[in-house]
Amino acid sequence: MNPFVLRVRGETISLRSQGASPGADQAIRLVQELIEDAEERLPATAPSHHLLLLALCDLAEEYLSAKERTAIHREEVLKRIQELRQVSLPSGSAQ
Repeated sequence: MNPFVLRVRGETISLRSQGASPGADQAIRLVQELIEDAEERLPATAPSHHLLLLALCDLAEEYLSAKERTAIHREEVLKRIQELRQVSLPSGSAQ
């Protein structure tokens, strides 16, 4: 179990992850950044759970956007592969 710390409105939250992954530190930094961004957008009187939900929604939005971009890129790559195969095959040849 790997410990990590997040700060929410001056409060320290210590958590443990189940495994060590190469991107764990980067993920924690991203989460902290999203929490800080959400803190700036909400009034200081807003409950912490609202702030965390806003950060979670921001993360979900980023994830869905990346997923869509990846799908578009995959389709473009597959289309380009198909075009290159057609160009490289002599006329009348079967695959």
